Amino acid sequence: MNPIKLKGCCVLKSQEKICMSIRLKELRLEHGLSQADIAAMLDLDRSSYTYYELGKSQPTLHTLIVLADYYNVTMDYLLGRDLYAARKRPKK
Repeated sequence: MNPIKLKGCCVLKSQEKICMSIRLKELRLEHGLSQADIAAMLDLDRSSYTYYELGKSQPTLHTLIVLADYYNVTMDYLLGRDLYAARKRPKK
């Protein structure tokens, strides 16, 4: 069965890493950051972060939480489960 693609995102679970990699790159570019900037924030080598964007490896749960908080998006959006950039509510 072929995955259904919607605006750069796949619906099938087996394709989540592709969706996530696209989202990571889009968010990074929207914020005007380099891969080295994000890698430094996460205390990773740039090449390790690059693999996330290429879909060659997947970040840990902790790293995903840090990225979702940093970009102020939901985990569902980051993982490609939500098609729209659902921003989290501001912290009070």
